[in-house]
Amino acid sequence: MKITILTIAPELFSAWLSEKKRREETLNLRDQKPVTVEVIDIRDYVHGSFRAVDDSPYGGGAGMVIRCEPVTGALKALKAWPEKGKDIKIAALTPTGRQFSQKEAEKLANEAEHLILLCGHFEGLDERIYTYCDERYSIGDYVLSGGELPAMVIAEAITSLW
Repeated sequence: MKITILTIAPELFSAWLSEKKRREETLNLRDQKPVTVEVIDIRDYVHGSFRAVDDSPYGGGAGMVIRCEPVTGALKALKAWPEKGKDIKIAALTPTGRQFSQKEAEKLANEAEHLILLCGHFEGLDERIYTYCDERYSIGDYVLSGGELPAMVIAEAITSLW
């Protein structure tokens, strides 16, 4: 299984990924079913020198959201858009999503060969991005500043199953 995390703050994952790798090596988990985790910076798919990923919400509204174009650019690079395969699941991390649970972790681990987690920021993601998603998940009844912590929680829950 492969887990790809799309974020505008990839540096937040370095300590977690280092610890995950150390634990795998210590526990000799390399011989078991491998789960690879990669983190991709959405800003790498922005055109222009400022690498701006935010804009006003499509259709109006308060605050700023992550624009659609950088996310679809990253999904295209992952061959997950516009015609994703059956083995790819895309999940947006949002406070309005369904509550993530152990049951959901088991479901994702069994159904997807490649899970893509979209980390929202600001007021979230451009509403058009949700049309590409199979699921929307929340890790609790509270609001965080971004989807990075939920992505780590979900990835940890899934990798712990192996």
